[in-house]
Amino acid sequence: MHLLKATEKWKEEINKGKTVGVIFLDFSKAFDSVCHKTLQSKLKASGISGNLFEWLTNYMMNRTQYVQIENQRSKT
Repeated sequence: MHLLKATEKWKEEINKGKTVGVIFLDFSKAFDSVCHKTLQSKLKASGISGNLFEWLTNYMMNRTQYVQIENQRSKT
């Protein structure tokens, strides 16, 4: 739903003659395979700060993962 709303907003701005730039980032692999503290340090080092940094940090808090194959589930 958010993507549809964003797309509509972008189209409105383009129709007004404005330039719209969009960056899509897929952090899913980073969240799954990197120590979250390390990822936070790398995000800060790359210049990510403010609301975006807080949002990403909050996203990573209190998350666990496991692997399930058929009826067998790993430890979290």
